[in-house]
Amino acid sequence: MYRLNPKSASALNWASAVGCLLGLTVLSPSAALFLYVASMLLAISPALVAGQITRKVGIALLLISTLLAVQGYPAFQQENDAYRKRVRDKSEMGAPGESRGAIIEVKTSPARR
Repeated sequence: MYRLNPKSASALNWASAVGCLLGLTVLSPSAALFLYVASMLLAISPALVAGQITRKVGIALLLISTLLAVQGYPAFQQENDAYRKRVRDKSEMGAPGESRGAIIEVKTSPARR
């Protein structure tokens, strides 16, 4: 069976743990969800093919990051819905100086004789 280098497995576990901690400290739900998913991806390899102790730590980190991602998803969705509403409202108003459906008059100078 394939085994992951112990130093690589440990480094991936540490990176996953740091990602989880950063996700807890960041204020944006989008950034937190990104960090939790990145932590999940980092913990997959040690959870599957590392040594016995490192595998247990990887599984624990995988579970923790998954639970944090599931818990943070509603806040992410709420933030994303608010962002989409702002963008939709802004696009319906139009850009400054833009006429939406109005006829634009073009002033021309009188022809020279």
